[in-house]
Amino acid sequence: MKTNKKWYAYEDMGSYYKLEDDILLGCPMLINGEREDNDFVVEYIEEQDKDRMNSIVIDLNNKE
Repeated sequence: MKTNKKWYAYEDMGSYYKLEDDILLGCPMLINGEREDNDFVVEYIEEQDKDRMNSIVIDLNNKE
């Protein structure tokens, strides 16, 4: 099961993401680019974002 060591910023999505035991977690990105300390399990993905989120998961699987 994949777990990332740190959060990764995805500015186009306005969030940070990481995998924890193969579960996609996200947290909002603040205006200054820092990570808000309010993480959540990504459960619902809007139809127009599905391809991008799939590419983020693939990317996270290749990161530490």
